Amino acid sequence: NSIAYELAEKKIGLDSAESYINKAVALAKANGSRRLHTLLDTKAKVLFDLGKTTEAIEVQKEAITGNEDNPEYIMNLAVYEEAAGKRTDALKAVAKSILLGSSQDKAVEYFNSWLEKEKTDATARKKLKAEIINQTLEDYLKTEKSPAAKSKAAAFLAVLKFDLPSAEKYAKEAVASLDNKSPLEDVETFKLSLASVYSAEGNYKKCLNELISVKDLAAPWDTDLWYLLGSTYEKLGQGDKALDSYLMGMIFPEENNVSKAVKRLSDEKGISQETIDKKMEELKEGMKEFDTGKFKKTSNTNKVVVAELFTGAECPPCVAADEAFDKLAEYYPRNDVVILEYHVHIPGPDPMTNPDSFSKYSWYGGNFGTPTVFFDGNEKMTGGGPVYVTKNRYTVYKYSIDKLLKEKSGVKINGSAKLENDKVNVNVNIEPASKENLNNCQIQIALVEKAIKYTGANGINKHIFVVRNLVNGADGIKVNLSNGKQTVNDTIDVAQVENGIKTYLDDPTGHPSWRRNTSFSGWKERTDKIDRSNLAVVVYVQNSESKKILQAKYFDLGSTVNIGAKK
Repeated sequence: NSIAYELAEKKIGLDSAESYINKAVALAKANGSRRLHTLLDTKAKVLFDLGKTTEAIEVQKEAITGNEDNPEYIMNLAVYEEAAGKRTDALKAVAKSILLGSSQDKAVEYFNSWLEKEKTDATARKKLKAEIINQTLEDYLKTEKSPAAKSKAAAFLAVLKFDLPSAEKYAKEAVASLDNKSPLEDVETFKLSLASVYSAEGNYKKCLNELISVKDLAAPWDTDLWYLLGSTYEKLGQGDKALDSYLMGMIFPEENNVSKAVKRLSDEKGISQETIDKKMEELKEGMKEFDTGKFKKTSNTNKVVVAELFTGAECPPCVAADEAFDKLAEYYPRNDVVILEYHVHIPGPDPMTNPDSFSKYSWYGGNFGTPTVFFDGNEKMTGGGPVYVTKNRYTVYKYSIDKLLKEKSGVKINGSAKLENDKVNVNVNIEPASKENLNNCQIQIALVEKAIKYTGANGINKHIFVVRNLVNGADGIKVNLSNGKQTVNDTIDVAQVENGIKTYLDDPTGHPSWRRNTSFSGWKERTDKIDRSNLAVVVYVQNSESKKILQAKYFDLGSTVNIGAKK
């Protein structure tokens, strides 16, 4: 597939590309591969480049089957249909791709240009545009009625500058649905849609207000937001702020609207490339080195939030997430936020991986990359980046944690954990704090090493709160209340845990945690020795169906290593 796609991209060796992709598709069908749709998308591209447009259309439709919400697949179909002279079908397809979030600049350019070709008369063109947009929206909103659907509908109308009163209505309804439990992605997306509507209406002050409310949560790769923010500042005559906003969207350099805007604006203002480069370096430095400030508790709940990070020492984008978790450890006390880091062999072998860390990865469904973060088991975030993305990751993580700290816990955890004679004795009582239903819940006991020094390919040399053992693996201990509470007495034999890790590291290739097609020639450094002077235990109650963590308790077993955390 990779070879075929690259040949098609370069438009060379297309006969060979067809041969390669046909073999890939045959193998995928024989093996029942979940990636078949990706291969079919490549096959359609190869066929199109070979001039077999009719075949390309049929294959692309097959790729879309089961992936009807994939905007890029639909836009590819539109391109093939237009080339085949099926322009009305192409217009319907590209309109749908815009609605679903396709690369909008290119898609909108196609839509407008094809519309002009299809109807040279302005009145007829306006009528056809209305018919296609209204039908696309009607079909979509028949089945999709959520706030997210309304937000998409608003963005769709705004980008095509059509029926803006309806667009504003949809966008406002989506924003009005937001509350303290709304996922960060919804907060940012809904407000960006409303800002886009205000921009299309020419109401730039209102547009700016919406963008400012979420800009600190926006990632550098959210180029749509940074471009809109920059262009809004320009419209309001604030060129310096416009340039700064555009530069944020250029953290990951690629040719897009943001980079073009920087070039245009710097040319207009006579700003040299050297100055732009210096500004970029200053921006990056400020995003990796920053002061978290001092934590101030703003709620009177007793909730302890659990922040879990799935990471890998060989994972380049894990750097920002790892560094952000270090900052979280500096900022929050352990009686407010508990941190757990699970290492897995993604993308390469990581000696801090162990069978229990992988069991938790599988328990959460597996099949996700690193870095992936869970807050209280429910709120999931993916994505990281290089070290200069640390501040962004920290900000969005803190946003989710602060929301969760305001929730009341329905569970009380009391007790102790002590290290004596190389054994950790855990004695805790679990009881509902109210009428909380603890059916389908489990008690998880994690032994963590608070700091491990190891340098992997990504350059991180210190790893905090690394999970070394889970009592009874990821399934934990089933909650079984007696007289309204449950007492758990358990012992973790540290030497036994250490020996288990040693045995695993001797040959991890036979374990399910080992990634297929990864060779193993031994470890450059082993991490099977556990530092007894630097351990902690985390006990938490988690619903095994919803994955929601109801409460947690942190027990420090003593430390000689400074990890920057406030106990």
